Amino acid sequence: MVAKFIIGANFLVLFLAGWTEVRFGTFAKAYLKSAAVWFGTTVAASYGIVKGMHYLQFKHTELFILGVIILFFVGEYIIKLFMRKAAELESAAEKIGDTIEKTAEEGR
Repeated sequence: MVAKFIIGANFLVLFLAGWTEVRFGTFAKAYLKSAAVWFGTTVAASYGIVKGMHYLQFKHTELFILGVIILFFVGEYIIKLFMRKAAELESAAEKIGDTIEKTAEEGR
């Protein structure tokens, strides 16, 4: 059920269910239950946010929502940049480690 709330985890669950050969009936039942919980939680959260903005009496609610969406995508882009840089550094470190291991084996 948690996989629905984590971006990208839903795909991983589908992959793992196929890999571990989970019966389709068992998988479908769990998947539909999690989809219902995810849908209900999302609708409730959306309703609460919109009602809260109404009580705060925002004049331009749609601009606020647009701003939040833009901030979300910009934040996601920045995180991807940092993750890409970290992956490049890890790849470089692995290459250096492999080189060190090869020279150590040749020296023996």
